[in-house]
This record gives sequence, C-alpha cells and structure tokens, in this order.
Amino acid sequence: MIIDSTMTKKDYAKLNVSIALKSVAIRIFFALLFIWLIFAYLLVALANNYLILIIWFIFVVFFVVFYWFSINHFTNSKENSKFFLPMQFEFNDNVVLVTTPHGKEELNWDTFVKWRFIAGKYVLYVSSHTFFAIKSSNVKDQKEFEILLNEKVKNP
Repeated sequence: MIIDSTMTKKDYAKLNVSIALKSVAIRIFFALLFIWLIFAYLLVALANNYLILIIWFIFVVFFVVFYWFSINHFTNSKENSKFFLPMQFEFNDNVVLVTTPHGKEELNWDTFVKWRFIAGKYVLYVSSHTFFAIKSSNVKDQKEFEILLNEKVKNP
C-alpha cells in the first residue's frame, strides 16, 4: 500500500492541540483552573476582594500567550521542518519505506510503538513524542489501512 501525504503547518498545529488536549497534564491544569475560578468568585462575592480576579486574568493571559508561542515555535522550528515535506509511505509486510525529497528511510514495523487516529490523521508513533502523521483524506481504503496497522503495530 502506497500513500502520499503532506502536512501543512495548520494541520500540524491542529494535531498538536488535539494531542495536548488528550494529555493528563492539561486535564489537571483545566481542573485546577476551574477550582481557582470558583475560589476567585467566592473571594469577590464574600469579601469584595478583586485582587484575585486581576491575578486570575494575568494567569489566563499568560497561558494564552504561552500557548500561542509554543504552537508557533513547534510549527516553525527547524527540527520540525522535515514534517512538512511531501512524504510517500510504502507499507509492506516487513517494513515501511518513507520517501521524502531528502532521501529514503526504511523502518521495521517493530519501530512503531503505537498508532492513533487523531484530528483526521493517522499518527504512527516511533516514540512517545516522535511520530509520522498521514492525513486520512490521502488514504484510499481507510478500513484496510486500519486493519494493516492493527496487525503490524502493537498498541499498548
């Protein structure tokens, strides 16, 4: 099975946001943020103390700016520039051949530690933070591809 795929920066940003939102750390962060919001409301309602609202506002602004810069950094870093190259994936019984304008890489199936379908992309992980992503719209027979992935990649 041969699949050609090219990721845009917008696709990559959406994928990273989707992955981040599934992490335990971000869920804990939002739970703490919600608790802090309730605490701020109680302080304002019971003690007329508006200082906590100012601190909360600064925190939210900091989070938004930090989040924007981190997404901007990941999509524009030289380390990730290869991610946006046109790639051709050739899935065989024993190996996966990945071809880019810079060359060819042969990966054994046991190189992949897991696969997931996230944000309309097939994400094939070679480590917990390193992966290849293939747009589902580029996969002609998605059912057959998922069967292949389930047979070859042992998801934890």
